[in-house]
Amino acid sequence: MNHDLERKHLEQANRHIAEVEGQITRQRNVITKLKASDHPTEMAESMLSALEGSLHAFERHRLLILEGLHPDEIALMAKVPLNDPKHWRERAEEARTVADGLTDPKSKRRMLRIRRL
Repeated sequence: MNHDLERKHLEQANRHIAEVEGQITRQRNVITKLKASDHPTEMAESMLSALEGSLHAFERHRLLILEGLHPDEIALMAKVPLNDPKHWRERAEEARTVADGLTDPKSKRRMLRIRRL
């Protein structure tokens, strides 16, 4: 296996994750402003749900890349604490919190499904 190529793929996956995390933060700010001005938030919340789904897909892709790397490389490169249950419990709680705030039933179901993965 070409480890240099895998490392490049991991770097790209990390960039994608960072970009989507930034978009999620901006979308949450949009939702906060909409709520503060008493505007509807369903579309913005649906977009947030889609962004969070993309983040989840990118994180899963990163895990697949990490599986192809040597454990020493993983320790140096991974940004996600793969073996830290606390980290994953916190991510699940974040997903539940987001789901609780959604009014669109379809988006809410998606977020609750992400929480269980």
